[in-house]
Amino acid sequence: MDARKYLEQVRHIDEEIQSRMEEQKSLTASLVSSPQISEDSVTSSPKGHYDDKFVKIVEYSQDIDERVDKLFALKHEISSAIDSVDDRLYRLILRERYINIKNWEQIEDQLNYSHRQIIRLHGEALESFRKVYNMAQNGT
Repeated sequence: MDARKYLEQVRHIDEEIQSRMEEQKSLTASLVSSPQISEDSVTSSPKGHYDDKFVKIVEYSQDIDERVDKLFALKHEISSAIDSVDDRLYRLILRERYINIKNWEQIEDQLNYSHRQIIRLHGEALESFRKVYNMAQNGT
């Protein structure tokens, strides 16, 4: 896997988690708003036909929790890899872009740089990270 794809994993997993959470919220809302069941019966003891649906919602929650755990572990791993980059500004740009999942405008505002400067610095930061990442991958 190349260095940029390695870094972009966080964004992809985060987007997937957000999507699954929205889907779970929608499923739960549709089940609770069902005319045959009230919120009180949902919290007390659902019976019959709805049991399977509640089990699926719980399984969905567990799946989301597992993905969140994976995301935390990956963020920690990538953050440690970013720490290997020598330049403080490069580390900050990489961390804001790939760990904190900020867009270019947010990074520009935070660092008070123009768009062109941030893109140039990001390219330099990414190249610096590639060297560190490739050395780690090759075991040197």
